[in-house]
Amino acid sequence: TEIARLTEERKKLQEELGALQLSMTPVEEEDEQGDGEDQGESHGEDNA
Repeated sequence: TEIARLTEERKKLQEELGALQLSMTPVEEEDEQGDGEDQGESHGEDNA
C-alpha cells in the first residue's frame, strides 16, 4: 500500500536526518575555532 511505502520512505529519511545531525554536531562545537568547518580537516577522518 501507499501507506507502507510512505512509512518506509519516512524511516529512510529519518535515518538520513540522524546521520546529518551527527555530522553537523562536531561543526557546532568547532565553530569557536573559526574556519575549521570550511577546510573540513577534522571531518576527513570520518569518511575513511
